[in-house]
Parts: sequence; structure tokens; C-alpha cells
Amino acid sequence: MSLFDHSRATRAHEAFLHHALHGVEQLPSDLASRVIRAWSLTWSNSSFAGFNEIPISPGLDYPLLRHVNDVTRVGLSLRETTARMWDRPADRETLLCILLLHDVDKPMLFERADGALRGTPISTRMPHGVLGALLLAELGFPELVISTVATHATDAPFHGSAQEAFLLHYADMISFDAAALESGGTPFFQRHQPLRGAVSGATSRPPGLPGTARG
Repeated sequence: MSLFDHSRATRAHEAFLHHALHGVEQLPSDLASRVIRAWSLTWSNSSFAGFNEIPISPGLDYPLLRHVNDVTRVGLSLRETTARMWDRPADRETLLCILLLHDVDKPMLFERADGALRGTPISTRMPHGVLGALLLAELGFPELVISTVATHATDAPFHGSAQEAFLLHYADMISFDAAALESGGTPFFQRHQPLRGAVSGATSRPPGLPGTARG
């Protein structure tokens, strides 16, 4: 049984995403079609009529589409830098899929009610990343893409060890923090947490953003 109603996705959804997602045209046609299909399914199964209406996170007035494109650009740039400086290569096609799809489930995790953004019922049953990974498995993506999306959120129980997962993490974090700074939120690098073993009360933590985990 699929969690996604495939009949809801239309050619109009796919045509918009083909032009909106940065870098998708650089993938082989089969992979590009599956990336677009994945996004069209979560968008069409969400409560959002327009893709540009979907925010990155509750409390942040920053479009999800812009964040995904930010992460894609930063991640591809980091791939070149880390390969050149530290001889840590990453497969470009695999990385590009991961960057484009890391937040693919977010349209189905949020909804607007009475003018406010809140979590959907499914967001209380599946953590961010897992719902997206289930869709990617259904669409036949490689295991590394599926597992990296499943475990990329900051509150995931563990993160992958592949270079592609490493690059997504830092591309996502710096892009999210840039969005937080632009939107008046608290970036992750300023959300202090007490060190283990530190004296209680010695380190303060500013209030975080409401809603689901970043990632």
C-alpha cells in the first residue's frame, strides 16, 4: 500500500518543477524524471496549492523551493572544494539527487490552519526524512540516496558515513542558517547547548524555532 496518491500528480505539477528545481536538468533523463515525480507527488498530496507557498519550516518566512535550490548550489560547490583540497570525491549524480530530494517530504509534514503553520497528522507518526525515504524507495532510487535522505535531519538517531551525506549535512546547515538569519530566526550555530559534564546553568540556550526539526 502506498502512502501517496499517484493520481493527484499532474503534468502541470511536473512542468513547474522541471523549471523550478536548480540542477535537475543536469541529471540523466530517467533520474530527472524520478526527482520531478517525487516532488510532484508530495506537493500534490499536500494542502498547498502553490509550490512557492510551502515554507522551509514553521516560524521561518523562507520558501522551501529557495532552500532546496540553495542547498543544491552549495552542495555542488562543496563537492568540488572537498575533492580538490582533501581528495574526498563524491559521485556527482548521486549527490545531486540527494541535494534535490533531501526535503522532499516537507510538503506533507506541514499545513496551514487559521493562518498558522502546523504539523500534519502524519508528521506525528513519521519523522522528517523517513516519509521521503519511503517515497524514494517506491520510485526506485539507489539505496545511498534513500538512506541519506532518511537520516539527514539533525535529530536523526545517526547519520551516514558516505561523502555524499557529509556534503549534504554542511550544505543543508549553512543554507538553513542563512534562511534563519534572513527571516529573523535563530541560526543553529547560535543555538548553544550545554557541554556534557558542564555545571548546570553555566551555559544558556536561546529559544529555538517552533515546529519540526531542521533538515
